[in-house]
Amino acid sequence: MEGCVSGAAANARYDIDVAGIETVMGNVDGRAGVLRDEAGRVESDGDLVGSSCGTATEVAEAFQEIWAERDRLGTRSADYAESCAAVMSQALSAFSSGDEEMGVTADSAGSQAVQSVTTTNTKA
Repeated sequence: MEGCVSGAAANARYDIDVAGIETVMGNVDGRAGVLRDEAGRVESDGDLVGSSCGTATEVAEAFQEIWAERDRLGTRSADYAESCAAVMSQALSAFSSGDEEMGVTADSAGSQAVQSVTTTNTKA
């Protein structure tokens, strides 16, 4: 996608660096993947701690109970970040497409208005 420019009722113009935003969203997505990998290792490490308690079964059970509530936190965080990046990219794409459409429509309407005024003035 290219950067998009839109006109508003007050002739405001907006320049949006779509490629730059997409790059940032791609970086978020990539970092979410790294986070997911690290979260998997942390989850496994937590399991190792529980199994390393040997004969202290009460300690192992207590740790496992606490760990079970937290072991997937990193993975869920990565999933959330990845989903947010995907939604933001989709929204940006839709906004950019709609903005381009509105710009084309506004330009067309402006041209028609000029032609109408020109035609009216020549008939008068």
